[in-house]
Amino acid sequence: MILVLSLVVSDDADVLDAHIAYHLNAGVDLVLAAPLRPSEEVDEILGAYEREGFLRKIPAPEGADDARVRTSLARVAADEVGAEWLIDSGTDEFWLPRGESLKDVLAPIPPRYGLVQALVRVFLPRPDDGPAFYERMTVRRAPGSVDDEAMGRLEWALRPVYRVRPDLVLGLDREATLDGRVPLRAWYPIELLRFPLRTAEQAQRRAARERATGIAVRSKVEQALLEPEQGGPLQHRVGQLAVSDTELEEGLARGTLVEDTRLRDALRRIERDGPSRGFGLPTEGFALELHPPTIVEDVAYAVECAALREVDFEPLVARIAELEQRIGSLESRFWPRVRRAVSRLLSP
Repeated sequence: MILVLSLVVSDDADVLDAHIAYHLNAGVDLVLAAPLRPSEEVDEILGAYEREGFLRKIPAPEGADDARVRTSLARVAADEVGAEWLIDSGTDEFWLPRGESLKDVLAPIPPRYGLVQALVRVFLPRPDDGPAFYERMTVRRAPGSVDDEAMGRLEWALRPVYRVRPDLVLGLDREATLDGRVPLRAWYPIELLRFPLRTAEQAQRRAARERATGIAVRSKVEQALLEPEQGGPLQHRVGQLAVSDTELEEGLARGTLVEDTRLRDALRRIERDGPSRGFGLPTEGFALELHPPTIVEDVAYAVECAALREVDFEPLVARIAELEQRIGSLESRFWPRVRRAVSRLLSP
């Protein structure tokens, strides 16, 4: 199977190299990248992977919005690459399989399922004291530490991975038209690790983009950044949102925060043991070795998944109404036929 990752690249050069290197080492065969705001640093990173054949730059259609650009990348994955699965990603998103690789968890999915969903994990800002984001940002909120109503669908959310079809259309909310395809429910073989606010400078760029485009924020921490009542310079607000060492220690003790070092450990291994070219281009003889979860970890994860209570009631109600209508139509045609047949039998 061929697994493709599509990426609309803006100006997040601070995370781009780690993002591409991680996914190529985690099972992605090819990255399709559409640069929207090219810079010298972004071009240098993309060019290094393109020269090695791991990435293709796809020009974004002139004047196209985000959804059209991502849909055009999906069409390239289907028509030109022949991909079976597509991960439609943001540069701050790292897709972590609950298995040895992304292919390892996607390959066994039966063909009837056209959609697999990932459980989103949003990592909180930490003081920007020099190290790379993945060295600093290893903390997220513990499941259930905030009630579902307050959290809404921002941080407690699911994101899809698509089985590729030529007619795949991606929307602004990163949902896709299913056209009868069945999504895999109640079990999420991939976790999506998001790092939305990494530095004050990067947060300022993100805030400016989101205000300009009007696209809804994807996490509570981003929502807090953009709330006008917060006031004060943006750099000050980022500092207020960052989890201090004291807050981290107290949160871990209360069970409201979780220390999650899986991405940090994976990227450390790529940097330490991977090839010297770029951040870590995949080469023969090097394996990232993402370890499947233990039975205890799987049980805890199953409890989290059960808390989502993911049931599509609206499609079920629509399907029931459709069946009732068809039954009513059959009954309206059946009984007149019976009456006519009985009348013929009884007539002299």
